[in-house]
Parts: sequence; C-alpha cells; structure tokens
Amino acid sequence: MSTCPARAALAGNPSDGYGGAVVAVTIPDLAAFASAEPADRFSVRVADPDLERLLAATARGFADAVGRPADVTLSATTTIPRSVGFGGSSALIISALRVLAVTIDHRFETIELAELALSIERERLGIEAGLQDRLVQAAGQLVSMRFDPVAVEYKM
Repeated sequence: MSTCPARAALAGNPSDGYGGAVVAVTIPDLAAFASAEPADRFSVRVADPDLERLLAATARGFADAVGRPADVTLSATTTIPRSVGFGGSSALIISALRVLAVTIDHRFETIELAELALSIERERLGIEAGLQDRLVQAAGQLVSMRFDPVAVEYKM
C-alpha cells in the first residue's frame, strides 16, 4: 500500500501558474491510499467511475514513463474531501504511481514523480493544474518553491 497526504499552501497560492513563489505543507490526517495486487493483466477495482478513470489514466501514464505496464489490480481510496483545494486528485495519482513503481522495483525522484503526476492530470485527464501541489505531495514535507525558474527547497 502507498499513501499520499493532502496539501495546503501557506503563502503564494497559485503562484505556480504565474511565475511566483509558494510555501506549502502536507496535511497527514487527510490522505489518499493505493494498493496493487499481482494479476495476469492490469485492471482497476473501485466502485466510483471517476476514480476508475483517474487510476486507468495513471497506469497508462506510468507505463509510458517507465516503458512497461504493471500487471496488477489497482485500487484506491481517499479521506481527502473533493473540490476543496487540498490536492485530492494529485494525491490519488501520486499514491497510485508509488504503488505501481514498487511492483516493478522502480524508484522515482521527487521532482520526476511530481512532473509525471502533473502530466497525467493535464494531458490524460484534462485537469488544469500546476506543479506546486504535486511537489509538496511528492516530497511529503514542508516545501518552499519558486516558479520562474523552478527552484525547490525542502524544509524539515
């Protein structure tokens, strides 16, 4: 199983779309959870059609990025409320990418994971988004970010 927390911007939101800066934190009490079970071919096991679409798009993006699919049954759930600005869809995608990576012994760097999640949301799901949610969620900690040019500083 893999998890990814919700996130909240403390200052600067939505600076990633305007070349500014932002400081963001994770909210560990709200999270997305993904799991994968070995299977003969890829499938998704969830009741929600929107979540099924999100996970299928994530799996396709993952396969394209690493050059091979993960033959698993993927499922996910979340405690992050929808449409309130806590990065729920990106948390689901990142948790799914992490669990898929484990199944084939692949490791993503933080920025690589964030950029892949963003590309899945934008290109495969048509979600208007920027990098900041994904960066803090991929890092799992307080992050200070600048977006012209992109620079990231992880805070403990």
